[in-house]
Amino acid sequence: FTRENQYFHAYKQAKRRDDDIAIVNAAFNITLEDEKVVSLRMAFGGMAPTTVLGLKTAAALQGKSWDKQLVDTACAQLVKEFKLPPDVPGAMVRYRQSLVLSFFFKFFLNPDRRCFPSGDSASGLTQRAVSLRRCREYHAPVAAK
Repeated sequence: FTRENQYFHAYKQAKRRDDDIAIVNAAFNITLEDEKVVSLRMAFGGMAPTTVLGLKTAAALQGKSWDKQLVDTACAQLVKEFKLPPDVPGAMVRYRQSLVLSFFFKFFLNPDRRCFPSGDSASGLTQRAVSLRRCREYHAPVAAK
């Protein structure tokens, strides 16, 4: 149900793979045009009593090129936007904050691959990041199924 140049992806981190209670989850919806952010929506669960939108981060990324500098800007903004007090219910403050950044980075790699299927990338990713992008698909071992 997405349009051309629109990408959606959701992520979840739980204590166990099939656990229904997430530590943090995230959903991203972006529209790119000429390698620039036209529209971006981000929602995070587990960072407040209810799901919260990354409105300030999305506004900071509006019109930016889909490249490494975008990741740097996004991470700096997400750190500011999703601060948790040390006594937050559920604990794991630093871990939850790192999941927000990790989910954004995974999402950055996800549409980037689809936008540049030939392997060429306008984002200037290092060869290691490109390699990680190619092997990010998880396949459970036969014994775990």
